[in-house]
Amino acid sequence: MAKKSATEGLRSHPIDVDKPDKRATLAKPKVEQQQHDDMTFSADGRYLNFQVYVADGHAKVPVEALEVIGTDLHFTAIVGRENINSEAPDLGFDAEAIVSAAEEHRGAPLAIMVNSQHLGAELSGWQTGGGALQLRKPASAHIDFTPALAK
Repeated sequence: MAKKSATEGLRSHPIDVDKPDKRATLAKPKVEQQQHDDMTFSADGRYLNFQVYVADGHAKVPVEALEVIGTDLHFTAIVGRENINSEAPDLGFDAEAIVSAAEEHRGAPLAIMVNSQHLGAELSGWQTGGGALQLRKPASAHIDFTPALAK
């Protein structure tokens, strides 16, 4: 028995490019233009003997996100035993516990913190040899309940 092609038995309708088939047109979704505004951000990172600092970063962000996050955002990431021991305690992290857990699992210790006017988050743990992130304890986050969240 001969195999049938996938299109066999389907009717073909020629398409006139000058007069498109009305049945084939879909209604175009209405896309509302989002309002964007400036968010300032700063970031500092320490990775082994490499340090990066962004003092006056600017990003265009949807106004709705600014109402939830705030207009200023700061991001800190610290990686490596020496950096954790010297910098993490200033941010409220338990450097000894982070380093101990990382060494026990043969990973690179790390701590990350994000803060803005209305939210904050932090986590600590270690990065495995395969690049996966393992948490020492559950990450924590908080957000202020602002009227923007009700939208």
